[in-house]
Amino acid sequence: MDYKLCFVAGGGAETRERTSRIIRDNNLLCIEIDTIDQVIDACKTIIPEMIVLDDEHSCVEINQWVGKLRSLPRGNGPTVLLREPPSHLRGEKEHAGRSVDRLHVLHNTHFHEELRFFLQDI
Repeated sequence: MDYKLCFVAGGGAETRERTSRIIRDNNLLCIEIDTIDQVIDACKTIIPEMIVLDDEHSCVEINQWVGKLRSLPRGNGPTVLLREPPSHLRGEKEHAGRSVDRLHVLHNTHFHEELRFFLQDI
């Protein structure tokens, strides 16, 4: 059987576990990673189908991080899902979504429901 891989990064251990459980329930392998910088290091070895960033970061930080990811060999492959921080303004969210390819900002209040939707297409 061909398994698909997802990285879950950021947030606290409890938050990552809840997100990971949803991913595993959808028949994906899941690796939990503490920080988004550690995701870049992991992607130098293996590229997952999806990366879920379950943490608060500014749009500038996310754009820089996605730039590092996309510059890796096969770094254009993963779909990146980002939990929208409550502090984001609508204009910042829209800017982040337009400025990078395959970055989806999920609403904080409906994050896990929207995550399930994206997992259907993986």
